[in-house]
Amino acid sequence: WGGGWSPNPNGRVLVVRNETVHEDPERRAVIEAVSDILAADPAAAATAELLEHLGHPDQRVRHRAQMELAVRGGWRPTAERPGEVTAAAPDVSAALERIVAAPDGGIAAVHAVWGLGQIARRDPESGWLLVNLTTHPDPEVRTQVLRTIADLGLPAGDRLVAALADEHAPVRAAAATAIGRSGGAGIDGGPRRVAELLLEVASREADADPVMRHALATALARAVPVPTLAAMDADSLVRASEAARVVLAV
Repeated sequence: WGGGWSPNPNGRVLVVRNETVHEDPERRAVIEAVSDILAADPAAAATAELLEHLGHPDQRVRHRAQMELAVRGGWRPTAERPGEVTAAAPDVSAALERIVAAPDGGIAAVHAVWGLGQIARRDPESGWLLVNLTTHPDPEVRTQVLRTIADLGLPAGDRLVAALADEHAPVRAAAATAIGRSGGAGIDGGPRRVAELLLEVASREADADPVMRHALATALARAVPVPTLAAMDADSLVRASEAARVVLAV
């Protein structure tokens, strides 16, 4: 510890180094290349290179690539580039969709989902590309797709209803959130049917999982008018327990 436990008034810089990784020539080369990638202007990189960087081991490289691809797809961080509008490159959205659709996309697919979500704020059609990916074989990708659909408020209707029955809890919670954010739009039967679907899930698992309870309660509050919920069969509300009672109490 240098000077022992007494604090150094000038501060300390601690370096952690994984020697096992650095002894591997291939992995060491990847690490050494990061400084060059971060020093370069991402706007000068080829689109193919940026797409490849979405799967890079270093999060900083992945994030920079995602941001630049989103810009090329039409997204603009207005705080940084006020008033600047350029033509979007539709091939970027298509390329990101292909990465997400790949069954073994891994972390690259997650960044591609987020990139499509950014682009969709300027080009709504890009958001609808995600609706076709709610059945992706990777549960983490499904979760991120649904969370992005929720952020965009897309009325994905039947796709969201199907996701409520997913075997993975984070996917079900994201589906409930998306239903709430869209106000239940696109679901046949209107608010009452939306309430029945959410209460059915709540009766099975909301009391055992606080994250799910919160997702269901907020979805009910956003998508179902309180009079509709209050007029439903009392036994249904009792079975649904906390999720419904929280909404009624608020």
